[in-house]
Amino acid sequence: MSKKWWWVGVIALTAIVLLVWVSSIYNGFVRQEKRLAATHEKAKNALSTMGNDIRSQGLTTEKYGQMVMKAIDAAISGRYGKTGVQAAIFALSEQNPTIDAAVITKLQSVITAGYKQFQNVQNELLDVKQTYQASLEVFPNNMVASTCGFPRIDIGTFNIL
Repeated sequence: MSKKWWWVGVIALTAIVLLVWVSSIYNGFVRQEKRLAATHEKAKNALSTMGNDIRSQGLTTEKYGQMVMKAIDAAISGRYGKTGVQAAIFALSEQNPTIDAAVITKLQSVITAGYKQFQNVQNELLDVKQTYQASLEVFPNNMVASTCGFPRIDIGTFNIL
């Protein structure tokens, strides 16, 4: 009779350890999905803040209006490639050489600072996404992920903005 209870105890202990292990992996996936979504929102906020900072500088006066905003939007959206800020400022000064040099310098510093902040958040987003994707694929996490229905979010929506 005592051997029977010993086996029951071993099985119960194994079940408890297995439950704690699966719960830990499950909770890790939930935390990673929440962090991925939060980092994506942080990136959108950084992009929005950069645009608002530029506008709040008073650099887009009536005098320069749409032309300045077009150059800013181009720089923000990265249309000018790796040298985005410099290329945008160059295009801005070429299109309207009457813009005061102090305005261009101030605009360049605001765009550069915002672009760096945005770039840092984008790098963080890529790191969080890569970590989550790797967690879904490694053994034994992949077994828990497939059993529990992870990923529960569309990972493809968390790309670079």
